[in-house]
Amino acid sequence: MMWKPTIRNCLLAATLALTRMHAVADDFDPSTASLENLLFHAQRYGNTAEKRMRKKAAQEELFARKTEALAYLMEHIDIDNMWIQILAYQLVVKLDKEDAVPVLLGFIDDPNDRKRKSAVYFLGFKDAPEHAERVAALLGDDSAGGAAVRTLGKWKAVDYLEDVAQFLTHDKERWRVLAANALRDIGDKRAIPYLREAEKDQYFTVRKAAERARRSLGDENGGSSTRPIS
Repeated sequence: MMWKPTIRNCLLAATLALTRMHAVADDFDPSTASLENLLFHAQRYGNTAEKRMRKKAAQEELFARKTEALAYLMEHIDIDNMWIQILAYQLVVKLDKEDAVPVLLGFIDDPNDRKRKSAVYFLGFKDAPEHAERVAALLGDDSAGGAAVRTLGKWKAVDYLEDVAQFLTHDKERWRVLAANALRDIGDKRAIPYLREAEKDQYFTVRKAAERARRSLGDENGGSSTRPIS
């Protein structure tokens, strides 16, 4: 998705710019800093020892604020800022399931495509198959559908095996690869016929993913991934 200079994005950029000005002038105390200030220092280029110390302290404090920080990062994850995405991922990994999952579930129905997609993707890093129905509802989402396939695979959501298998014929090559990998993760032998058929795909990436998934399910003599690219 291309970044668009919406009013909210412009306001955030202005806020971060003001934070930058104050951060340079004032002493930085991470324990009392705002989330905006912490984010500025957490992503700041550490070209001096002082900046590197502030960066480390800001990241530690950001992670210490747990759900508050994750909600803040998710609220702004549609901004064209790689560090927001990196910090959100790191925080999701660090947090306990009980802390991370409720925050992420709060964004899977968000009207913003990137927030929705990111939330569904991050859910795959937590073992929360009890929420598979909510994630499966996004399989038809043009933005979050691929992430939903991946997460259902990570959760070994066997009840949605056939829904995931349908993505082996999706228009997007990348989503077909995601489907093959998800079926491998689910680990149910009922996926083998779908995977054999996918080994006839015109793209090597799909064929290889399908073959690897099929073999992982114990089918060593199924289809072939030697079909030439057309």
